[in-house]
Amino acid sequence: MLTCHPIQSWHSTKTLRPPTPGEVLVWYLHHPDPVPSLSTSFLNLNESKKAHEFNSKELQNHYTLRHIALRLLLSQSIKLPPSQIAIITNKFGKPFCPTNHAPVPPCYFNLTHRQNQTLVAITNQAELGIDIEYYQPGIAQEIATHAFTENEQQIIATAKDPDHQTIQFWVRKEAYLKARGLGLSIEPNSIDVSDISIPLAPQAYQIIDLPNPDQNIAAALCIQGNNPPAKITLCKFPLDALFQEG
Repeated sequence: MLTCHPIQSWHSTKTLRPPTPGEVLVWYLHHPDPVPSLSTSFLNLNESKKAHEFNSKELQNHYTLRHIALRLLLSQSIKLPPSQIAIITNKFGKPFCPTNHAPVPPCYFNLTHRQNQTLVAITNQAELGIDIEYYQPGIAQEIATHAFTENEQQIIATAKDPDHQTIQFWVRKEAYLKARGLGLSIEPNSIDVSDISIPLAPQAYQIIDLPNPDQNIAAALCIQGNNPPAKITLCKFPLDALFQEG
């Protein structure tokens, strides 16, 4: 059964730091509107190529902003200049740093975004995944029959707010799949996330609902292992301060 310490509410900070042993740091980054034009020189070749594949300059800037911010946050743990941090992906698209062994300390991370909202989770404990979604009217009827187990569908059908319940289940599934690094190669309706007090096999993945970082948003975290995080810290960080630090 999940026994991590109670999760505190989101708090604002202007100080970057690495996670302490056993801690998961979750950073909430709200993009400015509009996003200023940004150079991709901070990014690696694959990231820069991806940025330039977007059809609009606005989407390119949002992508560039997310990944510059990610590098600046990771540099607190990896102790390398942001532009020198190697970030690669597995065949299912899960990003990771090929530096989880000496001489640098372990650093596991995951990123999720929707529109102008970004969450970054970082820990030295184990593989993790994170997801956010906006609540959408009518989403229960749209995806419930093909994305959820029969048990989950029954819970959604009898919920006070079926759309809210649908999105909460969905972010749990996404966080779990991202933690495993398998993407949608696993059918979402093969995973039951209705009771997150019970770790999911294999390797005892723990799913944790996060307090909503903003109105109309659901968020969930998933971390690998039998031992839940000793502490989960939720940080709201202003992007202008982030780049001043960088």
